[in-house]
Formats: sequence, structure tokens, C-alpha cells
Amino acid sequence: MISNPSYKIASKNNDLVESSDKLSQELYERKLYKESIDQSHITLKILGYREPKALKNLANAYYQLGDVDMSLDYFKEYMQLTNSKEVVDVRQLAQYTVRSSIPNAMEEGFEIIKTLQKESYEKHLDIGWFLHREGKFKEALDRKSTRLNSSHIPLSRMPSS
Repeated sequence: MISNPSYKIASKNNDLVESSDKLSQELYERKLYKESIDQSHITLKILGYREPKALKNLANAYYQLGDVDMSLDYFKEYMQLTNSKEVVDVRQLAQYTVRSSIPNAMEEGFEIIKTLQKESYEKHLDIGWFLHREGKFKEALDRKSTRLNSSHIPLSRMPSS
């Protein structure tokens, strides 16, 4: 049987990537954010392409270091690659946007929730939060009551005997 050298190289790279990614995660969990960032960059360099998990790790680590604009850049790239509509991801993108230095950050965050988040009770809660933050208390309460009323299932009446 002839050995395929390219398979061995690919296998070694996979092992390196896995080890590098694991180390990055361990460093993050130990709150060594700068070291985690460095390790995530090594992971991306080994891969030779932009891998979503590493980008999300970078965004989280930069956020922990207080570099919200850098975290927003990496998280936007993560969202573009994954096309995620998960509530947790959309909320995180909105949070990074609101806390960033971009002009009209609050309005941008609000638009992210309105346009990207799939229809769910979380979307209505998040929109209510933005309205409340903007001092639009009546609109926030109206949204909440509408959401609650539309999601309740009416109880059937028991027939009288």
C-alpha cells in the first residue's frame, strides 16, 4: 500500500489546528485574553483561511480587553461567514454595535435586532429593551403586551353539565 504524503500533512495540520484552538480556549477561560488572541491568530495562520470559531473567539477576547471596535470587526466577519440568525449571535452583534464608537450606535443596534433576529418572543423583548433605552416607555409596554397577548393560547371552557 502506498502512503499518501498529502494526507499526512493534512492530518498534521488538523492536529495543530485542534491543539492551537484548544489552547486558545483554555487561555480565554483562564482570563488570559491577550494570550488567547495571539493563539487564535496562530490558529488562523495554520489554517490559511478565516475560520468562524476562531473569529468569534477573537471577538470575545477583544471585548474582554475593552477593545469593542476590534471585537465588532471580528464578530461582523463571523456573522458574514456563518450567516447566523441565532438569537445569541444577533444579540451579541447588537451589543457590540451599541457599545462601539460608531456613529448612531444605538440606532444601528436596534436595526440589527429588527432585521436579523428571527421572529420570536426574544426579538420582541429585545426591541422592547431598545425602545425603553430610548425613553419610549409607552411603545415598549405596548410591544410587550402585544407579544404576550399573541403568544397566549386560550384555555378551552369545560362544558357545563
